Parts: sequence; C-alpha cells; structure tokens
Amino acid sequence: MVVVGQRPIDEGLKESGLSNDKARSEVTRNIHNLVRRIKKEEFGNFSYMCMRSGFICDGRKEIIKHLEEEYKSELQKSQDLCDKKEDFKFVLTKLVMSAPFIKHPQQEKESTPTPKTKATAPPASTPLGQKDGNTPAAKEAESEKPVKKRKPIVFNESEAVPAQKKKTNTGKAAPKTEIKKPSVPDIKFSHEERYKEQKEREEGILAAFTQQQLKKLLVSYIQTLSSTASLKTFSIQEVIKSSGVKVTETKLLDLLLFLHEFSSGFYHEKNNTPVSENRLMKIGKIPVTSGQRKMIRDNGLRSLRCLEKLSQGWQHPDSWRILLPPGSKLGPKWGKKEDSHIIVGAYKHNMDINKIASDESLGFKSVAFDKEELTQEFKDRYGYMLNLYISRGKFNDEMAYKIADLKLILSKEQVEDSSANPPAEEDKIEMVSIDDDEEKVSDAKSESSKNTIEEKDSLDDLIEEMKAEKAAQGDVSLESEDIEK
Repeated sequence: MVVVGQRPIDEGLKESGLSNDKARSEVTRNIHNLVRRIKKEEFGNFSYMCMRSGFICDGRKEIIKHLEEEYKSELQKSQDLCDKKEDFKFVLTKLVMSAPFIKHPQQEKESTPTPKTKATAPPASTPLGQKDGNTPAAKEAESEKPVKKRKPIVFNESEAVPAQKKKTNTGKAAPKTEIKKPSVPDIKFSHEERYKEQKEREEGILAAFTQQQLKKLLVSYIQTLSSTASLKTFSIQEVIKSSGVKVTETKLLDLLLFLHEFSSGFYHEKNNTPVSENRLMKIGKIPVTSGQRKMIRDNGLRSLRCLEKLSQGWQHPDSWRILLPPGSKLGPKWGKKEDSHIIVGAYKHNMDINKIASDESLGFKSVAFDKEELTQEFKDRYGYMLNLYISRGKFNDEMAYKIADLKLILSKEQVEDSSANPPAEEDKIEMVSIDDDEEKVSDAKSESSKNTIEEKDSLDDLIEEMKAEKAAQGDVSLESEDIEK
C-alpha cells in the first residue's frame, strides 16, 4: 500500500484545543492510522477507507459514524489530549478530511508492472567442492530478482460470504419436528343447561326489582355511561343517586351485569344464536331499544357469563395491573398464573368465591382458608381481579374490592329466601316475562308495528317524567338523545 501524499493539518486545530504541538501530532497520527482517503477515477472525487476493518464509504459523516461505533477507546484517548474536549468532533472531522491519500488495493494491483525476464546464459560448470548456490554467478542472479512487497490484508464485511452448511444428499427433505404443547381443556357449558340457568336468572332479577325500579335504574345507568369517559371513573353511587332507588351497591352491580348479558343477547335463544340488532327485546314489560342495548354491550360493565367458553390455561393481559395490588401475604409464588386462575374459577363457578377457593384444580385451598374461613387477603385479591375484568382492564377505585361480596342472583327462589330490601308496596307491578310463544309472535310482526310499539312503550316516557321532576327541582334536565347516543 503506497502513500501518495499528505495534506498539512489546518491551523484551526490550534484554536480547537490542540495548542500543544506534541499533542497535535499524536492525535493526527492516531486518526490517520485509522482512516485514509482513496482517489477515484473521476478527477477530484475520493472515498474514505478504515485502515483496520477495510470499511469504504463516500461521505465523511459515514466514516466518522463508523469510527465512533467501532473504535470508541482509540477516539477517547485522542479526545483526552485535547484542551477543549467538547470541540473534539470538529478536530476529528478536520483530521478525517485531511487524511493522506492511498491507492485503492484494486488500483495498486493493476498498476504494479510485471517484471521482465532477462535472458540468462547457460549455467557454468561449478568448481569442485563448491555448491551451486555459492557461485558468483548464482549470487548475481539472486540479487537481480525483483523484491516482492507484502500486501496488506483488507477485510470488507459487505463482501464476506457466510459459511454454508454442507447438505446431505438424501433425496428427501428433512421432516420438521414440531414441539406439541399439552392441550388445555376448555370450560364449556351445554346449551340446554345455560339457557335454563339464564331464564331462571332473569326471573330472579325481575323478582328482586319492581318494573318502576328497573326503569329508573336503566335510564340512570345509560345516562351515567354516556357522560363517563372511562369505566375507571364510572360511579355506581351516581346511578343510585340519580335514579332515587334505594338499593345496595352489590345488588345494583348484579343488575348491571345482567343488563350486559341481556344486551349481548346471551341465551335469548336456546342455542345462543345471535339476536338481530333491530329486534324488539324486553325486560319484563320494559322495551329496550337497539341503541340502548349497543351502548350497554359495548361501553358498560361486562359479565363473565357472556363468554361462550374459556380455556383453563387462559392468562390475563399484561396491562391488567395497578401499582400496589392486594394479597401480599398469599405467598412468594403467587403471580400472573394464579391471578388468571381467579378469572377462570369465577367463570366456572358463577362468581361464587367459596366454590372457587375450594376447587382443587385451581390450587387456592392452601392459601385461601384460615381455619375454614376465607382470608381477607384472598378476598381482596379476588375482588381486585374481578374489578379489572368487569371494568374492561381499568381498575375502578369506587368499586375497589367490594366485588368479593357479590353473589349473583341465579333464581327466583334465591330472592324469595332472602329478606333483604323487600320492594315497596306502591311499586309492585305484575311481573310478566316473555316466553317462547310471545317471542315468536313478536318476530312475526311487521317492521312498522315494531316501531309503533317502541315509540309507545320505550323509556322515552320515563325520561320525560324524570326531566319534569328535575326541572321542578332546578336541576339540569335529561336529554333523550344523550340516552340514545
């Protein structure tokens, strides 16, 4: 490799922190040992080449970036010699731009002349006792041979060919070995069992609330949803307050979960087939419009029961977390797997915390009980996980861990056996549920007839009543279009 020329260092280096002649020469030598310039065939054009790696590029920014990535320690030594370390980038740029020129290895190979062979005289006879190589003629011929220069080894990563594995010529493609994960069974319920259970649950809800209470709570719930940006800030207390119905938070929460099941069309049919969006649906005698059902289904609190099936190996999303979740005393091994099992158990046992804790397949028995009583740590952790699911992954601070006390209404007998919160006498209305025959008749009606019924029996009349009451009290009136939103 032949050095063609070297450009003198710019005097601006002194102003950039290399005032010492010895330091300036040492930094210059270090940088020029790393990078050189290569002339191109076009006049005035040149490239940069890294002397160590053989990396070649056209722009100085690219070669400086290469040096900063690959030779940090060498550049650091040169930077330490500068008085103004913050100006080292300017020094480096100047030295790279003034790097000496070298010939490209390919150009050097082409420009090397081939040595001419001289006509040699026939070998003279060697005197006796003297070796061939020691004769004066042999020494003279040896001295006339051209001296071969050793070429530097340059490695270019872009031209390197990766090593290829030898292929065995068997004639057949090697079969791909797939690692099969053990299959985890799904938790499923039969259509007949689930349909019967949902009908009994609807009867229980209708027995627990009067028609007037259902109307008020439904209107208040839809209005609260329409004015709430996220379920994280959703307020059950606001629903109770604006409706004027005296009801406990857990009982109202059960109703809201049922409304999600109802709006999703969960087992409205025996085979759980999807329900038409325009179909007239009623809770008892109360018609619910398609817009109201859509808002509850897509934006309201969601019920676990609406899942068709759930794998026993299901795991919750990583985004389900708060800074300090409860249950620190449940043991060091408690983690995402156990949290996910809580949701699986709630789906399997209809949110019955006692059955969940006693289920051997879930593995909670050793940590959930203390002398046959549920520990508060397990109850809080259960409430925390159910809160996240019901609120669609956003922890609701108002509900917190109270969901642990929720017990779903699954039958009318369950309500009759309970003596809590009996309905007021003046609110009692005849409870009418829609059986299969009435549904068939409703489906057979014309579209215009459906619209007439919805206009007559929908919640608009109640909205007008509540609007008049609030106007009399000086409150802001309800807008029906907000309810339909």
